[in-house]
Amino acid sequence: MNRGIVVKQHKRYTVIMDQQGQFHKAAPIEDVAIGVETSFTPKQISRYQSVIAQSFFQRKVVAIAVILLLAIFPVYSMFNQNSVYAYVNIDINPSVELAIDRDMMVEDITPLNKDAELLLQQLNNLKGNPVDYVTDQIISKSKELNWVTTMNTVLIGIHYERDPDKNKLVTETIDEYFKKQPKEDMKIATFEIPDEVREDAEEKKVSMNQSLADSITQAKTDVEEKEIDEEAKIDEEEKELIEAYYKESNKKRTIVKQKPKVEKATEKLEEKQEKKQEKEIRKEEKQEVKEEQKENKSEQRSNEKNNSSKQPNPQNKDDKETKKKELPPGLEKKLEKELKDPKLKSNLEEIAPYLNTGETVIPTELEEKLEDLPPGIRKKLEDYLPKQEDKQKQRFPFNFFK
Repeated sequence: MNRGIVVKQHKRYTVIMDQQGQFHKAAPIEDVAIGVETSFTPKQISRYQSVIAQSFFQRKVVAIAVILLLAIFPVYSMFNQNSVYAYVNIDINPSVELAIDRDMMVEDITPLNKDAELLLQQLNNLKGNPVDYVTDQIISKSKELNWVTTMNTVLIGIHYERDPDKNKLVTETIDEYFKKQPKEDMKIATFEIPDEVREDAEEKKVSMNQSLADSITQAKTDVEEKEIDEEAKIDEEEKELIEAYYKESNKKRTIVKQKPKVEKATEKLEEKQEKKQEKEIRKEEKQEVKEEQKENKSEQRSNEKNNSSKQPNPQNKDDKETKKKELPPGLEKKLEKELKDPKLKSNLEEIAPYLNTGETVIPTELEEKLEDLPPGIRKKLEDYLPKQEDKQKQRFPFNFFK
């Protein structure tokens, strides 16, 4: 007689871990709690079940797993009391999994592909609503966004975590809902998912409906196929819908796989064009920098020329100094007597450069020097001084020569 520790209880079997750490599927053992050691008889399974489950129940685990199972047993027991009643997989093109409780209310929603992720972003507040309403919302939104298959097929697979209540069958609830509120041009197939198919889907991380379709395809004999049909409770029409749906999906996957080759070629061409454009932009930038440098150099040269022209010429300065000592010939005769006075002569020589210049403004320094001269001399200088305009006369209201 084989002995082991009870790991999991199912409605059709019990999972046992033996002393070597191997898992076994045994006939249902009632009244034995999880974590308790008991004797068991391995369950014989069909060829179809063995194809799917052969790797799932033959994995080795370390001895510490037993301690962990015993440690988490109280938590597991508490969770088991509030566990999910059933899982509902809806495949339209988006693939979504609903977790529902015994009251047929949706507890959780899981997207199973990218289309489903995008779809759920468009739908809000689905949790806590009845399963038939949520299913309707998912189908309607998918149709609105044109995310349905060309065949307009909807697959709804239901897996019960515990023995289903005959008065609370999810398949019947959904079927009755869509009889009252039919979806135009949509073919809806509802069916049950066997335990082995659910386990295979969890292991492969795919939709239960896809796993069921794979098991139908892999069935080698009519007997095995009939077993699957009976467990899933599907008729010929529903089976045809399932097979046709996944044939179309496989075609789309093939197209998607071939598409990247074209996309890669396009990307390479775009990269080349971008590089070419970058080179042209760099050339233009270099040309602009060169032109700017040329402009700056020409500006610098012109500024240097202007500055050099503004700078006083030492030769002109010398001329001014020599001119400083010379008075106009006519004026020199008029001031013959005054020039005998050394002080007056010095003052007149300082004024000499400002005489007969043709300017119209009397500089401030000349005004100061004229004030130091006697009125008679200022009168004699009148014809040789700069002629003031009206504005300048307003600026200098006094008349030096009166």
